[in-house]
Amino acid sequence: MKNKKIIIAGGTGFIGQELARYFGKDNHVVILTRQSVQSNNNRYNNKLLKASDGYNITYWRWDGKHIEKHWAMELDGSDI
Repeated sequence: MKNKKIIIAGGTGFIGQELARYFGKDNHVVILTRQSVQSNNNRYNNKLLKASDGYNITYWRWDGKHIEKHWAMELDGSDI
């Protein structure tokens, strides 16, 4: 699968980061996370995947306390 827009909810955890690693080189991956994108808060302190590592990944904060309208726009045009 290539050139798809993929949304992953909870993408800073173990499974989410592995999915992002698998799909992130050939697709645009949007990660919705309630956690901070600081690596010390996520996935057992491993560094999160990012564009400088060769991945096409965007992170958005997504929780019940902080409403960011921009993440909802990311759902438009998504394939998965």
